[in-house]
Parts: sequence; C-alpha cells; structure tokens
Amino acid sequence: YPSSGLQYFLGLDDTSAPTQVADGRAQAMQNVIVGVTADLRKRDGISVIGNILDIPGEDYCVVNGLAYTRFVGGVDRIVAVCGPRPYYFNGSTWVLISTPALTTTSQNAQWVITTALDSLVATNGSDPPSQWAGGTGSPWTTVAFTGLTNTIQSARTAAFFKNYLIFGNITEAGINYPTRLRWPSVGTITTWTDADRNDVDAQMGEELNCLGQLHGDLYLGFTNSVYRASYVGGASTFTFTRVLDNIGCTAKNSMQQMTLSDGQTGLV
Repeated sequence: YPSSGLQYFLGLDDTSAPTQVADGRAQAMQNVIVGVTADLRKRDGISVIGNILDIPGEDYCVVNGLAYTRFVGGVDRIVAVCGPRPYYFNGSTWVLISTPALTTTSQNAQWVITTALDSLVATNGSDPPSQWAGGTGSPWTTVAFTGLTNTIQSARTAAFFKNYLIFGNITEAGINYPTRLRWPSVGTITTWTDADRNDVDAQMGEELNCLGQLHGDLYLGFTNSVYRASYVGGASTFTFTRVLDNIGCTAKNSMQQMTLSDGQTGLV
C-alpha cells in the first residue's frame, strides 16, 4: 500500500493466499485506522499521564497498585502505589499522599484496593493493611484493628461486601491463616471482635488468593477451588459453599466482574 496515497485502500483480504492478495488490499491489519476517504492512518499510541513517579537519586519504583474511586461529596480519585509511596492524580499531576514509608516495594507485592465507607483500603500481603480517607489531604494510615487480641499484620486480599470490610488469607501474631476471613462490626472499619472470623475449610491444603462479587454473593478464589459466601446475618453472618473444583486463582486481582458478550454479568 503506497504511503503516497495513490492507491485507494480496498479492505482486508483474509481468505486469499498471501501471494494472491490483490493490490490495494491487506492480508493483515494491526494498529491502523481507515479514514472516510479509504486512507490508512496509524492508530494513536500511548501517552504519559501526569508526572513521572520516580524520584531522582533513587532506583526506579514499580507501580504495583492502581485504583479509581469516588468519595462522598463527589471527589473522584485515581490512586497509584509506586514502590514505597502512594499518590493520587489531581488534574495533571500525581500528588504524594503523606505516609510512613511502606516496607515492601517488590513488583510481586501487588496491592488489592477496595472502597469501604468513604475510605480507600489497600493490602498487599506483606505490609499492614492501609487506608486513605476522604480523598484530599488526609494521610495514608494503617487500619486500626480496635478490639482484636492479635491485630492483622498482613492480608493477601480484601473486599467490601454487604457493608462489611473483609480481609482474607491473613497473618496474626506471626502465624499465617491461608483460608481465614476476618471482618469488623457492620458499618465500620475500625471496630473488631475476635469472634468475627471464619477459617473456610482450613484443612483443604489451599490458600485464598482473590475475592469477587456477583449477584449479591461473594466468591472466594482459592488455589484450586472456588467457594461462595452468602450473607445470612445473625451469629454466623456468612455461610460458605464450595461451588467449583479444579478452577481457582493464583493472583490477587485475577477475579474480576465483567459484562459478557451475551449481555450477562459474570466473574472471569
């Protein structure tokens, strides 16, 4: 196809043999846009959003957390965690959120970020779970586990479900509980009791890696199985049912809700 535009573009031919494609036709197309006059233009590429998050004199940081949320009052924020520092996007600039330096900066320590009661709650399986309230000048702080004998030192995944903030695959007092879920009192993220927890099939030999919500239920992605958590209230709060075998999750954010090609909503 001549770049001078002397030959009109006649379309894609993906049925003929490569040696028999007629002049003006393409055997394959990637990264191009067809104009109204049958011209071809290269598809636009990518652009940098805001300022670079690296700090001069330091090794390059790794972006291992990215989330969007809308706080009460209509404040929209994109939040990124790059190495030991969280930022929020404000107009055209990334603004540093004040915080004690996070200790885990590995590219494998991806953050799971959820919105709970006008706070952004984040956990990466290594650092203590964190929160950022309001979306403005408040600091990035550690979640307060008031009421727990042993506070949650780390959690691999988190979700906000039925007005409960839920942490999964947690470490308490130096001991990892790979199938444990723990949640605070309803409607709060700071008041906890030792009794509000569940070790889901603790002898299964798997670990909880991700959480996803669908049609009023919470789905738990273990290494090689999927469970459904349903809200029942009362002393039990939730019931747990195994729904899939030989399918599971190995990555923290690998279970996502999507609209499928037939218009239905599903978990992928």
